[in-house]
Amino acid sequence: MSEEKARLLLVGRKEEFPQGAFGGFFKEEFISTGAEALSRVKDAKADVVVATSALPDISGPDFTRLFKSSEATSFIPLILIVEPGAGKAKIEALELGADDCIERPIHPQELLARIKALLRIKNLQDQLQESNREVSAINRRLADTYARLDRELALARRLQGSLLPKEFPQLPGVVFAAKFVSSGRVTGDFYDIFRLDEEHVGFYVADVMGHGVPAALLTIFIKKGVVAKEISGKSYRILPPEEVLYNLNRDIMAETLSESLFVTMCYGLLNFRSKRFSYARAGHPYPLLVHAQGKWELLQEGEGGLLGIMENDYFSAELTLAKGDKLILYTDGVDNAQFAEGIKGTDAFRHAVLSVYELGIKDILEKAPARAQLKGEGEIEDDVTFVGVEVTE
Repeated sequence: MSEEKARLLLVGRKEEFPQGAFGGFFKEEFISTGAEALSRVKDAKADVVVATSALPDISGPDFTRLFKSSEATSFIPLILIVEPGAGKAKIEALELGADDCIERPIHPQELLARIKALLRIKNLQDQLQESNREVSAINRRLADTYARLDRELALARRLQGSLLPKEFPQLPGVVFAAKFVSSGRVTGDFYDIFRLDEEHVGFYVADVMGHGVPAALLTIFIKKGVVAKEISGKSYRILPPEEVLYNLNRDIMAETLSESLFVTMCYGLLNFRSKRFSYARAGHPYPLLVHAQGKWELLQEGEGGLLGIMENDYFSAELTLAKGDKLILYTDGVDNAQFAEGIKGTDAFRHAVLSVYELGIKDILEKAPARAQLKGEGEIEDDVTFVGVEVTE
């Protein structure tokens, strides 16, 4: 709004206002009574109202009170012209909300300057109100967006959860268990355990770096993308771990996903009859192997690069498990573990496992995370997933 186009409503007898005082700066409109002014001011779209205190139907303070108490007009600047020495009426009008008061005789330049000053203030108020409306509209859109994202995240969690194994293969001589400790967000952690034939079982733990829908969708891709057995006619071939990771990395790269998304993974292949175990890692934490008498080791071979970044070669390592051995795969959420003063991360989780190593693998995965202060749902910064296997015979 420019000052040249501002609308000025003058309330009182026309002759009471200085003639030609406004120099064509405003579009002027005269109204003789207070009642008419109160009823028409909104329709007149006045930017400033100047009223005399000696209106024929209402006093200046009463006009001010009614004008400023109306929601439709309270924001419009009001200047009240009072009689000389009417200090009490001037104070009363200001207390009732008048934006300015001028005593007679009216000096045209002073009145013009005060009107312009109030217009500048009103312009700022109008801009602030418009900004507030825009902010409110943005906040509403953000609230709608957040609500939609919450629904999408909830759907992603349900979909992701539905893809986790509901039960584990019942196999002679070995027992599987798994534990997922959630940070309360849609996770990038995922695991699976699946029987391949009469001798082999495959299992893995994967961790997509990040949270939210993109990470969840990539875990779903991994679920569908892990190919551990190739079937050709009536024959099949069990793929070694390094080939499983190589093929998965190739398929993720082919999807041209965001460069910020990558995956760590440990894939294991177990012959549950011979107890021969082979594994390969894609930038993933070392598996923990605890032997029957409590001795332990980290399986540090079978190294390979992260999935989804670049082409990589992967390598398998092999060993034979013995009766009483307990093998645990886990994600890097164990970095948040604490066992005792000064013992943190993987060391803390290992201490927690060793404190209950005589238990079965299912009980170990139930108790060790809690002992390592990995309690979940807002108490940890990152999800952590465990898959364990125990050799029972």
